[in-house]
Amino acid sequence: MKFSQLRKDQLRDLDRYTVMEWKGYMGKLEARKSQQGTSENLGRKISLYGSLFILRNPPQSIRDLHKDVDWSKFLPADDDCLVQVSMHGASGESKQSSFHMVNVMLVQYKAVKVAFPWLTGAIPYSDQCGDYRSTSATVFNHEMGRLAGMRVKPVLHSEVGFGKGEVNMHFGQKAQQFAAILGRMSRTCAADLFHHLELWRGGGDYNLELDISMQLFKPGSSGALPYLEQCAAVAERRDVLSEKARAAAASAV
Repeated sequence: MKFSQLRKDQLRDLDRYTVMEWKGYMGKLEARKSQQGTSENLGRKISLYGSLFILRNPPQSIRDLHKDVDWSKFLPADDDCLVQVSMHGASGESKQSSFHMVNVMLVQYKAVKVAFPWLTGAIPYSDQCGDYRSTSATVFNHEMGRLAGMRVKPVLHSEVGFGKGEVNMHFGQKAQQFAAILGRMSRTCAADLFHHLELWRGGGDYNLELDISMQLFKPGSSGALPYLEQCAAVAERRDVLSEKARAAAASAV
């Protein structure tokens, strides 16, 4: 269980300027009408991607440098604890791929950088799905510091066969919430899924509706990889962030 111990060590030693991201796909959710019959099938899929961002509660020295941040939402500066923020991205594009993952990642990291401007680095943690271990994902991670202002440090993975963790537990709770909502509201597109997320939005949640174009994605093709901004086709349409965060995330298009 060396990988599990490494994650614990990184979280224990997390500095004030680095955020740890635990991420994963909730999966391809079926497009469903409210109270849909058992024989009905709309034949469409909706993707939900989520991340848990964990950072240290910033001390007073950092707060003094960033007076534009609403510090009333944080614990007292002398409380040396960890802060958790959840992000969910609803998309009508359901092809699970490294291209999908890094498009969501770019929007999320830009939004995190705006919300927590003192952060300069990130440590992503995921299962060993090929989307996270591919050559393209390695290139995208390398470019993330230049594009989002947060450099990717060590990239961590869970043990083989141990991919179900905290993110999946969180998604399990969301699945229960969605089941209750489907009794009265349809979920036929990403906009509907975003609305469901908003209905159950908890404290510290950031919900995103994403429009991912696959025009530049060619599965199985070889050759040199383009720069990330040439493949980043995510438009942030609605969210719960500030106007500054919207402008930062929209620049990914």
